[in-house]
Amino acid sequence: MELRNDFDADKSLLYEFLLNVFIVSPNEEFTKIVKEMFDNDFVKYLKIDSIKQKYYGIRDKISQYSDVDLLNFMKKDFYELFVSPVSLKAPLWQSFYENEEGLLYQDAHIECKKLYHKYGYDIEKKSHPYDHLSIQLQFLIKLSEIRNDNDDAKKDYDNFIQNILSWISKLKKSIEQYNEDSLFVDFVDLLEIILNIDLQRGV
Repeated sequence: MELRNDFDADKSLLYEFLLNVFIVSPNEEFTKIVKEMFDNDFVKYLKIDSIKQKYYGIRDKISQYSDVDLLNFMKKDFYELFVSPVSLKAPLWQSFYENEEGLLYQDAHIECKKLYHKYGYDIEKKSHPYDHLSIQLQFLIKLSEIRNDNDDAKKDYDNFIQNILSWISKLKKSIEQYNEDSLFVDFVDLLEIILNIDLQRGV
């Protein structure tokens, strides 16, 4: 799998990869996919320098690890950052970053739920709150498929990108406070770059 310098198609592949980065704890199969993606010069045909630069930076970091070490490194970080019942370092829910108490199921959750229902996105069986980053990216991929069908969808698409951008810098800061060398810092960086380009191209 590789990008073909067709941004509309390429961004969906990148969003899909990144939502999988944040949805469940890495396993052996996923870390092999990560290694493959970065070993095979996934972006060689892409002509967007900011994405390529970040990609190659991540590749250089990943190349330092064996498959086993990469798996252990990512699993440890994922657990401590996003799962640990003792003390979550960097929750993946937008609501957490938008109130002083760090409460979940707040306005961001409610607004996401309304928007998902508007476009018939099936969220009833999702195991995460509606404002979880991976769920937001899943919806963004779905909405991108119809964004050119009408002005309302295009407006909602651009607004939703801005919504994600409004909080992921706080997520990144939380990850950095735990481990500034974490690969998850780089993955949030990559996501932020892609979202900004996506938004600029839609204007």
